[in-house]
Amino acid sequence: MKRFLLGLCSLALLAVGCNNLDEIEGRLGNLEDRVTYLEDLCKEMNANVTTLQAFVSAHKNDLFVTSVAEVSDGFVITFSDGQRYSLKNGEKGNKGEKGDPGETGPQGSAPSIGLKQLENGDVVWTVNGETVLVGGEPVSALGITPKLEIRDNKWVISYDGGTTWTEIAPAYDTSNRLVITEDDDFVYFTFGTDPPFALAKGGGFSFVMEKVSDVMISAGETLKIGYTLKQADESVRFDVRATGGFTGSVDTENKQVSITAPDPMADGYVVVTAVKNSTGEVQAQYVTFTSGILTLVSTAHTAPAEGGTVEVVFDTNLDYTVSIPDGCDWISKAPGTKATTRETVQLLVEANTKAARSAEVSIVPASGNPLKVLISQDGDPNYNPNTFTYVLWGVEGQFVGNNMGLTPLVKYGNQIRMKPEDSEITLVPLQSDIPAGATVSYNNGSVSGSSNWKLTNNSNNNDGISGFVKPGAEGVNGSFKLKYTTTPNSPRVHVAAVTVTVSGLGGDADVPYTRVIPIFIDQSGYKTIGDDKFLISYTPFAIRVNPKTGGEGAGPVITAETTGDPAQIRLDYRRNFFFFKFNGESAHNLKDALNATNASSHYLNGVWTSYFTENGAAVNYGSCTPVSYFNDKNSEVEGKLATTGAYIDNANGLKVVVNPQKFKDTADIYSEGVFIGTVNANSAGLNPIANQQAETWPFVIWIDPTYNE
Repeated sequence: MKRFLLGLCSLALLAVGCNNLDEIEGRLGNLEDRVTYLEDLCKEMNANVTTLQAFVSAHKNDLFVTSVAEVSDGFVITFSDGQRYSLKNGEKGNKGEKGDPGETGPQGSAPSIGLKQLENGDVVWTVNGETVLVGGEPVSALGITPKLEIRDNKWVISYDGGTTWTEIAPAYDTSNRLVITEDDDFVYFTFGTDPPFALAKGGGFSFVMEKVSDVMISAGETLKIGYTLKQADESVRFDVRATGGFTGSVDTENKQVSITAPDPMADGYVVVTAVKNSTGEVQAQYVTFTSGILTLVSTAHTAPAEGGTVEVVFDTNLDYTVSIPDGCDWISKAPGTKATTRETVQLLVEANTKAARSAEVSIVPASGNPLKVLISQDGDPNYNPNTFTYVLWGVEGQFVGNNMGLTPLVKYGNQIRMKPEDSEITLVPLQSDIPAGATVSYNNGSVSGSSNWKLTNNSNNNDGISGFVKPGAEGVNGSFKLKYTTTPNSPRVHVAAVTVTVSGLGGDADVPYTRVIPIFIDQSGYKTIGDDKFLISYTPFAIRVNPKTGGEGAGPVITAETTGDPAQIRLDYRRNFFFFKFNGESAHNLKDALNATNASSHYLNGVWTSYFTENGAAVNYGSCTPVSYFNDKNSEVEGKLATTGAYIDNANGLKVVVNPQKFKDTADIYSEGVFIGTVNANSAGLNPIANQQAETWPFVIWIDPTYNE
C-alpha cells in the first residue's frame, strides 16, 4: 500500500500548515507581511475546502480516481471524467520575534475539518471529529461550503457565506496532517483522527455486464442483459461469439446485450468483447447459462361450490409470478405461499352460488414462457340460470333508478319523486342483472294476496298516482306511465309492485325465475298540518334495511309554506299497519292491515308478539306501541324503544330507526317486503298520537334480508 503524508497546519482536512504566530512574525519581519501571509493562507485553505466538495461530488456520481500525483506544493488527484484537482501544502514559516507576554490561555488544538458518511449514504462535514449541525440537522458536504478566516488571532468558520461566524480554535497552534493512502481498489483520505474517506480507483476503460454467471434462460428464449461502460469513447466496438446454438447481439442505444437460447436447449456459452480502438484497450465478458425449469404437477384443479383453497404444485428453479385474468374476482393468491424447489401456490376460491365456472391462471417465470393452469369450480346444484336480483326503471337520458341523485343505484332501487309540475312520467326498464339471452316478461298484480299493482293501504283507487300501463303498451316491454293527481290523501309515498319473470336459459329443464320488484313513488307536495302547510321530504323515502342487523334512515328536510316552524313538527306511527311481501318464504296473510282477527296468520304478528313478550305484557294487536315513539315513552312500558320493531326518533331529527331481529314472523322467517303505516303529525311540538292534526305517509320501510349496507 502506498502512503502519502500531506502536511497541514490548523485545518487537518485539506488546509495547509500554520505555525505559532511568533514564528510567522519572525519569518515575515513586519506586521504587513504577517497579515498578507495569513490572508494567502486562508485563501489556500478555502480553495482546498472547495476541492474537497468536488471529491464528494465525484463520489456521489460514481466517478473513480485514476491517479494520485505528488507535486512540489501538494498533490494532484485525477478522476475518471478527466478532471484534476489540486491539494496545496503550505510552506512552513520562520519563527518571528517574541512579543509581550499575555495572560495564560487554554492549550490550543488545530481545527480539523473532516468528512463523515452517514448510514443513508449522505456525506456531511465534521469539525474536530464532531458532526456539524445547523438547525439541528447535519450539514451536507454538497449543500453548504464552509468558509474559514482568522479573526482576532482565532480561527473562525461560517456556514452561511460569511453572514455569521463561529470560533473553532486559536490561531496559535501546532500543525496536523492529512494522510493519503491507496491500495489496488481505493484512495483513502484520513483527516486527523476521523475515519478515512474512500474514493474508488479505476484502471481506465471497462465493460461490465449485469449478469454473466449461470444466467437462467429457457429454450428459445431471448434474454436482454444490461451493461455499463467506463472511460469509453466513440471508437468502442463490440464483438459477440457464441457456441451451442446460442446467438447474441449488442444494442448500444439501450446498453443491452441480447442473447437467444437454442430450442431444444443445449450446452454453450457467449463471449462479448468490447474494444476501445482509440487506446487499444480490450474488455471481455464470458457468459454461462443454466437451463430454466418450470413443470406443473397438474394442469387442472377443481374447487367445490362452497369455495376454499386450491394448491397448484410445480417444479421450478426460476423466479415467477402468478397471473390471474382480469375480471376474475373469485380467485385470489393466498398470502404466505411457500418458496421451495417444489413450489406450492395457494389460490383462494370464493364460494359459488351460481353456475359452474372456470378460469386459466398463469405461472409466469422471470424468463421463459408461462404455464397455464385451469381452475374450475362446481356450481350450486340448486342454481337457476334464469336467476336475477334487480331491475332499475328510469327515463332514458334523464335518470336511472331514482331522480334524486342517490348512489349506488342498486342500493336504493327504484325511487321516483314526483312533483305537481310532473304531470306525467313514463318509466322503462334501463338496467338489470338479468342474464343475457333470457326471455323477460313484466306483469302487474297478484302480490301477496293483493290484486293491485299499487300497494297503498291495500287500496286500488288512484290515491294520487294513476295510469299504470300494462307491459308493452308504450312500445317498450315493462314500461308504465305515472300521472300526478291531487286527492284528499295526497301527498304520500306509493309502492308499485311489478312481477318480473325470466326464462329460457335452463335448456330442456328450464325453470322460469320470478321476482317482485318494488317501485317507490313519492307524490311530493305540501300537506296541511295545523295552521300551515308543510313539505316533508325524506331522502331516500324508501328506507331499505336488513331486518337481521337493523338500520336507520336520515330524517327529513321540512319546509313551511308560510309562517309555520318546521322544528316543531312531530311524527309518530298511529294505525293501519301493513306488510306487503315481495319475495321470501313466508306465506302468511299479507293482504289486510294487522288486527286481532287475522293476527295468527299475519306476518307482522312476529313484531307485535316480540314487543309485548319482551315487556311482560299481553299482546294487543290494536295497539301502535310496538312501532310508536310517544306511546312507548309514556306507557307502562316506558323507555323500551329498543324492543320496538321500528320508530320515528323525534329526539333526533325524525330519523327512522329499525331495530335488529324484529321484522320476522313467529317462526323466525325473514321475508322481503314493505312495511306501511299511517303516521300522525303535529306542528306545535306536541305528541301527535294525543294531538293529531293530520295523517300522512311520508316514507315506507323496505325490509330486505338480502341487503348488505
